[in-house]
Amino acid sequence: MAETVAVGLDASRRSLRTTRGTLRYKSLVLAQGARPISLPSLPANMVWRINTLDAWLGLRAQIGSQSRRIVIIGAGLVGCELAEDAATAGHDVTLITQGPYPLETLLPSQAGMVLQQRLRQCGVTIITNTTVDIVKPSPAGKTIILSSGNKCDAEIVISTIGLETNLRLAHMANLKTKQGIIVDEATLRTSNPSIYALGDCISLNGQTCRYIAPIAAQADAIAHSLLGLPHAGYQHTSPPIRLKSRIMPLELRGTPDPRAEWDVVEATPFRLLMQQKQGGIITATLKA
Repeated sequence: MAETVAVGLDASRRSLRTTRGTLRYKSLVLAQGARPISLPSLPANMVWRINTLDAWLGLRAQIGSQSRRIVIIGAGLVGCELAEDAATAGHDVTLITQGPYPLETLLPSQAGMVLQQRLRQCGVTIITNTTVDIVKPSPAGKTIILSSGNKCDAEIVISTIGLETNLRLAHMANLKTKQGIIVDEATLRTSNPSIYALGDCISLNGQTCRYIAPIAAQADAIAHSLLGLPHAGYQHTSPPIRLKSRIMPLELRGTPDPRAEWDVVEATPFRLLMQQKQGGIITATLKA
């Protein structure tokens, strides 16, 4: 049912209300994805959020062929990749992060500082340890007021601060949630046995699952359950995380512990290899 929106869910009656009528179900699978985080300080009429093809095409059209002053708020994977691409294309780019360096929640400080240096060499201005109080219109286009009290102007402002799950339907069905819809790790069933969920909208052991790689295996486990076929169950493993970058391509594998130390295996101007270990066993590897 294309161009149809789910607007209500009654789990007791097993009915899903949509903009094209109400559907009855025996089993229901929620695969609603996630949406960009929306904050009052980043009003939608002045700040771009890129999570759909239409939004990307709209941003490309506004940027046009001339050099622009672009401010990117949030230095995660998407923010870093956008900043590099925009600076390489000749734009005046400022990247704002609340951490001490880009990708702070993923990278050890040594790798994060190298990435920061290379982004700056690429032409990106990086403002660290800062959040945005408000974005407001100005004669120059937009003015970004920072928590430090400083200001910066931009023609285009892009928010890449992360994603959140729309839990409206889940709450209507009284499903258990924690950042996302809580599911059983093996069956992908929610707290209601007739409702499954997969992809960006779920929470596994209290953690969201925002990556494409596990979705096929999740769908396979659910399909076997719906058809009553034997299956070993979904087995979650952390997918590799990659920064698609020309100045510092990197790959993070395993389950890094933010509280544990990283060991430097190799560090040259051309290669960085770091590892985390627990009990002598490698639990996470970073290659850059």
